[in-house]
Amino acid sequence: LITYIRIFAIADKYSIYPLKSLSVAKFEAAAYYFEKTNYFIKAVQEVYNLDNDVLDNMREMRNSIVKFIYKQQYLLYKDHIKQLMLDKP
Repeated sequence: LITYIRIFAIADKYSIYPLKSLSVAKFEAAAYYFEKTNYFIKAVQEVYNLDNDVLDNMREMRNSIVKFIYKQQYLLYKDHIKQLMLDKP
C-alpha cells in the first residue's frame, strides 16, 4: 500500500496524471486485502504525515482513503482507526 502512495507522490511531482489515477485505483484494490492489518494504518499515516506542500497534492489519495473507510464503516469502531483519527483530525 505504501508503494502506491509513493508512486502517487512521484507521479504528482512529475505531472504524470494517468499514473496518479492508476496508483489510486491500485491502492483502493489492495486496501480491501489489507484493511485489517497494520499495513493499512501505516499507509494512511504515510499519506497524512507528508510535508504540507506535498500533502496538498495528495487530496485525491486522501479522498480515496476517506471513501474507503466510509464504505467499510465497521473500521470506525476499531481501536487503531479511532487512534488514527484522533492523531490526525
